[in-house]
Amino acid sequence: GGRFVLGLGAGWNETEFRAFGIPYDHRVSRFEESFAIVRGLLGGERVTLAGRFWQADDAVLLPPPARRVPLMIGSNGPRVLGIALPHADAWNAWWEDYGNSAAGFAALNERIDAAARGAGRAPERIERSACVLVALDRATGERPGRPRSPGRRSGSRRTCASWPRPARKRRSSWSIRSTSALCTRSRTWWRASRRVARLEDPAVGR
Repeated sequence: GGRFVLGLGAGWNETEFRAFGIPYDHRVSRFEESFAIVRGLLGGERVTLAGRFWQADDAVLLPPPARRVPLMIGSNGPRVLGIALPHADAWNAWWEDYGNSAAGFAALNERIDAAARGAGRAPERIERSACVLVALDRATGERPGRPRSPGRRSGSRRTCASWPRPARKRRSSWSIRSTSALCTRSRTWWRASRRVARLEDPAVGR
C-alpha cells in the first residue's frame, strides 16, 4: 500500500546485540558502513563496499522495490545525524530524550534543524515524529521508564541492559482519559514544535 517506512539507527541495547551475536563495539562506524549498503540497495544500485566491518561485492536487491522506500533515522547523536541526514526522509525521537513534553521536543527539534542544515538539507524536507509516554489510568501505575542495569532482577525476571545516559528529571507521562484529551495534547504539540508529522505508537503506561 505504499505506507512502509524503514527505520534505522545504530542501536543501544547491549543485551539485544549479544542475543543475536552482533558485536556491540564501534556501533556508529558499523552503522555508517551498513547504512551505505542498505540505502544503495534500496535505491536500485549495485553496491560494492570494502569496509572495516561490512563488505559487499556487486550486491543487488531483487526484486527491486516497487517504489522508493523512505528512510527514518532514530538518533540524536551528532555522528549518526551527520551520516544519515543527507539521505533520510524522516527523524524520530524517543520520549525520554526530550522529557516527554512539547517544549522539550521543540528544543530538540531545533537541534535537528541545525543538524539538517549542517548536512546540506533544508530542515523542512525532513519529516519529524516522536514517541510519547501516555498513562491511560494513573491508578493502575506505570511501566518502568527504562530497564534496570544488567544483572539486577525484578522478581524472578532478569531485566535488560540500559544505555548509560545523563541523569534526567522525573519523567512526566501524559495522563489521558479520553480520545478528545489525546487530541488536545496533540494540538499543543503541533503548536510548540510546528513540524511534528505524527506521534509514533505511544508507549502506553499501564
